Amino acid sequence: MSEEKKLRVWWMSNLPSEVFYKEVDSPKEGREVLDILAEYDLYLGELIESNVGGMEEMQENGWFEWEDENGCDIYESKRVNK
Repeated sequence: MSEEKKLRVWWMSNLPSEVFYKEVDSPKEGREVLDILAEYDLYLGELIESNVGGMEEMQENGWFEWEDENGCDIYESKRVNK
C-alpha cells in the first residue's frame, strides 16, 4: 500500500513578498484554496499589483511542484479542473 504524499498550496501577493503556505488533503482541495486566494486578491483590487501561486508535494528531497500523471500542473490538470 502506497503512502499518501503531503500536499501544500503556496501563494504570494505583491511580489516580492513572504510566501503563504496551506497544507491540503488533495489536489482538488488545493485548487479550491488557490481559487479562493485569487478571488480574495481580486476583492482587494488596487491593493494587489501581482500574485502567483501553485501546489507542491513532499518528495524524498523536499517540496516540489505538483504534477498529475500527465505532467500537468494544478492549473492545467483535467483531474482537478472543471
